[in-house]
Order: sequence, then structure tokens, then C-alpha cells
Amino acid sequence: MTEDSETTSLSYQDLPAAKRAVVDEVVAAANTMLAQMKTGRLSRASPHLAMLPFMDQLRALEATARTQPHIAGLLEKPARETVKSMLSAFGRDETCVDHVDQVLDVRVPEPPAATATGIKFSAASEAYVDELKGRRTMSEKDVVRYDRMLWFFRHVTGDRTIADYRQSDIRTYVGILRRLPARFSPEEVRIDDGGNLIAPALNGSSALSAGTIASYLAPVRAVFARECGNVKISNPCDGIRLEKPRKNRPSRSRPLPLDIFNKAIVEGARDGSLVALLLPVVGLLTARRIGLFTFLNRDWLEKVNSHYIVRPTESVVLPGRRARTPIKTDESMVPFVLHEELVRLGVVELMDERGFLFAEAMSADDPAAALSKRGNLLLKRAGARGRAHGQTFHGIRARGITHYRAHVPQAVRLQAGHAAADEHEGYDWAEIEPELIPAVATVPLPSGVNLSPLYSADIRRAIALEERLARARAKKSG
Repeated sequence: MTEDSETTSLSYQDLPAAKRAVVDEVVAAANTMLAQMKTGRLSRASPHLAMLPFMDQLRALEATARTQPHIAGLLEKPARETVKSMLSAFGRDETCVDHVDQVLDVRVPEPPAATATGIKFSAASEAYVDELKGRRTMSEKDVVRYDRMLWFFRHVTGDRTIADYRQSDIRTYVGILRRLPARFSPEEVRIDDGGNLIAPALNGSSALSAGTIASYLAPVRAVFARECGNVKISNPCDGIRLEKPRKNRPSRSRPLPLDIFNKAIVEGARDGSLVALLLPVVGLLTARRIGLFTFLNRDWLEKVNSHYIVRPTESVVLPGRRARTPIKTDESMVPFVLHEELVRLGVVELMDERGFLFAEAMSADDPAAALSKRGNLLLKRAGARGRAHGQTFHGIRARGITHYRAHVPQAVRLQAGHAAADEHEGYDWAEIEPELIPAVATVPLPSGVNLSPLYSADIRRAIALEERLARARAKKSG
């Protein structure tokens, strides 16, 4: 029920009468929700949580329609039923939707100029990359990487119309990837006029791994799937299967050994900087990815009785710019409980005073990457053996998840920002119920964890060290 991003937004007065009637009912439903909240006499589920599933469903339908406009018409009926169900749930007139011709205002764009056999791969790649940028679900770095991989495919196989590619072309491309060294320059690889491969030799170095080859093929598959569906031709990538070898190393999500965690706490106190002091314990007790909790700030805090929940937002305001909160999945945005041990350590007071918990890191180009690097260096000093042994900073999160699962299994997925296990568990999957907040906030520390070095640390000195590091970083970049 929103205007397409490529069109000028309409005001209420510009809408047809039938749509104004629907807007009136939706606004009235929202006012009903607010009125119920003001009374303080709520049912088991708060009114805003009752409305949330409908809004999430509408957002999902709209996002799908915008990214795949060729199926927008198929989504019109479920969108219409969602709006009607929402109005009915709040006692409003659902029949007003029957008078609206189109609920999802998504304009189906004209297809790119194409030959009878479809557009060229270069044009299809450009459209796909533009779509990725518009979705804003992938980091800028990964979008650039995809664009580079699509260029490499064209560079090796030639730029043809989509229908001119055959499965043999894809197999040949995979065969070329398998012959390349793990480190190579794409510009050095080409096919000469005789069809011969010109590429750097292995010379004793390892070849591209199966996982890397799959990564190179992923954006190519996506482009062909998108365009072959548009012109209704067979997809040359269908039937191409890449066998991935079994992992010979432990999972990256293996819980970090407690002795290494405790040594990291000691090393953090010895270092004395705020990040070194707080990063490990925040990782353990939030059980969230470092990309999210890097941006912990006072605007995300919400007090519920005597405890706090953290309600992340999609973007944050950094010095001189607005940045998107780096999240891996939509579930990463689910609110979580702030453990009382973090409150005792003073993180709430620090956020109240400084805005962001790790305020000085916000001046870095990529705050999350900067803190991740510092966190892994801290663990290395504590004896962690790195990725090959499953001992990285992410293992602290795995340790936290394992601990929450043992004590509050009914809330661990929400606390960690994981998706529901199945569609049944997904009901009321908005946030941790208020009755469970005290149980999550007071989960006992893992047996053997020693945080005592943190309580004797000089916080003012820790902040001063962070400020000194920030000045040094600014001087270096300037």
C-alpha cells in the first residue's frame, strides 16, 4: 500500500476515494491499538504485537513484488487478504478493501530492450547488480564482489544473449575455475581465438577450493535464473552440481573454551582499553553477532520494569553520516534482553553518557570490522588458535547461545536473533514475552567464568585509551 520508489509519493488528498477509505480504516486500527496501550489493560499479547505479524507479512509481500515485479500480480490476493485480516482483527470494516482495484502499488517495469533470444548477459548482470543495491540486504563490499565475478564470467565465456549460452558453456567455465590457482588476477585469464585457455599456472600452489568455485558460480546462476524465467527458456545452469568436500576443520560456531575466555578477560584488563575490557563479556551475554552489538546505543534501550531490552533499528546515525546496522537476517533485528551482569558493569550508564557503548569506534570506516579485528587479536593473546581450530570471536557468541539454551530454552532463539524452528513456533514470534524477561536477564553466568578483573578496571582510563586510539586512527587516515 505504498508508492513505488520510482514514482512520486502521493499525498492523502491525491489518492482515489476507495483508497482513502482503506487508509482511514488502517489509521483507525492504529488509533485503536494506541488507545488500548494507553489504558494499561492489555490482553496476553500487546496490541502492537498483534498488529506486527500483519505488517511483517505486508512488508514481505511488497519486498517480493518490488524485487520480482513479474510475479507482483500473483501477490495481490494474499496482500488484499492480509489487509482485510488486520482490519477485522481490530474490529474495522474489512469490506472497504473490496473497492480497491490494486493493494500492492508496484509498477511492473518495461522489460529491457531485448532481442528475440533475450538480452545480453552484460545487460542482465547490470540489472541484477542494480537490484542487489536496491534491496540493501547485501553489504556494498559483497555487491562489488558479485559484480566482479559476473564480469569475470563474461571475460572468459564472452558476452552473448542469454539464450545463446548452453550447459556446456557453464561446465567449461567451472572447468576453468578448477584449473586456477587460489590467488590469481582475473585480468590474466582469457580464452584466445583458438579456444585455448590462457591463465596463470598453479606452480605448486593450491587450486581454487570447491567453496570458492561455488561462490564464483552463485551470481552467474542468479542472473540466468532471473532472465531465463523472463523469456521462458531453459536455464543452462540447471543440472550443474558442485560437490563440496567435507569440512576438515571444526565449525566456526564451536563454543569458545572457557579457559580462553577467562584469559581474554585478564588480557582485556591488562590492555585497559574499553573495547578490550567489554567486548568479550558483551559478546557472551548478548549472544548476538558482533556486527549488531557494535552499535549498542542508548536509543536502543527500553526499560521493562527493573530490566532492559535492546530494540535494534535498521540504521544508526554516526559522526557525519547515517549507516545501516549490519545484520545477517531479518531475525537479527528481534529485540533481546540486556543481562543484569552487563548492567552491573555499567554499560547502561556508559550508553546514557556517551550515546554509543563503543563510541570511539564509530569514527572508523567500518566499526564492526574494526572491533572484530581487535576482538580476535585479544583472543589470540589469550591463546586462541584461530579459524582453523574454530577458536574465533564468533565462538564467544556460540558459547552464549549454548548457555542460554540450557537455562531459558523457550527464549534462546529470540535472544540470539535466530529464526523460528518451524511455522508453528513462528506464531507470536515478535519478541521475548514480558514474563520471560526477568528469567533471561538473570541467567546465572556459565560455571567457571571469572569477570572479577573487569570490576577493578578504571573505566575513565579505558575511555581515555579509546580516545587516544581514535585520534591515532584519524591522523593515520588523514
